[in-house]
Amino acid sequence: MRAFLLTLLLVLLALPCSPSVAEDIVFVGKTYSPERYVIWSPHASPEEMKIFQAMADEIKAKRGDDSEETEDTLIKPFTGKMKILRVMASIGQQVGSEQPLLTYTFPPEEIQAERRKLSQSEINSLESGLIRVNADLYKLNLQLDEYRHRMSNGTISEQDVKDKIREIDVVRLKQRAMQDSINLEKEMNRGEMELAKAKFGPKTSAQHLPPEAYIRSPEKGYVLWTNPDLKPGAVLDKKTQLFVVGSMDPLLIRALVHEIKVPKLHVGDKAEVTFESLPGQTFTATISRIPMTADEAEVQMPSHFEVDLTLPNPGILLKEGLKGQVRVTVPDAPAKGGS
Repeated sequence: MRAFLLTLLLVLLALPCSPSVAEDIVFVGKTYSPERYVIWSPHASPEEMKIFQAMADEIKAKRGDDSEETEDTLIKPFTGKMKILRVMASIGQQVGSEQPLLTYTFPPEEIQAERRKLSQSEINSLESGLIRVNADLYKLNLQLDEYRHRMSNGTISEQDVKDKIREIDVVRLKQRAMQDSINLEKEMNRGEMELAKAKFGPKTSAQHLPPEAYIRSPEKGYVLWTNPDLKPGAVLDKKTQLFVVGSMDPLLIRALVHEIKVPKLHVGDKAEVTFESLPGQTFTATISRIPMTADEAEVQMPSHFEVDLTLPNPGILLKEGLKGQVRVTVPDAPAKGGS
């Protein structure tokens, strides 16, 4: 018996060990632009108007004021009309940072309203009033010095001096109130100027409103989408999505990978990608992100993880939204036997 076991052991040791077996992990994903910028019209959204109204109501409540003038102390978001003059970008076009995509203008009444907002006439008026108040305060202080001298000589009473001090205190309160008003007007004017420059361009000033304004690309990239309603002569009166600009090289492939496959994948793994729309062509991608948490799913259902792969696209042959099959070859554990 002992001889038989020894012979069996020698036979087993003579069997060749199988090398590690490679496994193909296959899943499906779609191409995405890794950096996308949605470009809107300059209008305020309903949510922004609700915030503005809530702020105005809060100020009214603090002041105990029910008048509509309270809203004038806040920078009111734009809710008027804009008229499209020219559309200068189309889908697939490469654009640079700050490149004009669309030019528009405002109706005459909107231009006049904008000029009133940017006007510094109220600031100038307040500053002129402050100069007069400062002059009055200077005269009152000279009078106070004279009153104190006369009181020391007994020609006027101490009460006269106190009255003059109270008069000065009232003027000082007026001085501080006017200075606060000037600071508030200047702050509002700066805010209105920033909004105007966003609508009319960086060369906007209180004396000059360009006849045309531009919508510009925030970054360099490609125009991925344009609003089909953007035509010369069209008038927009509410917040509207105009363009989507995004980078196209490299692209991302985003895929939901089953929980059984995810542990076998690693960041940096190479993958072969094929697309039904481009038969006969194979592309190489690299896994760039494997999340630690899965997409939400019901308890009884298996989880899937949103895995990203980076895919070079130097000739911009690939478009956003293409469905591709991804194949990642990973080494498996050595087999325990073989033939």
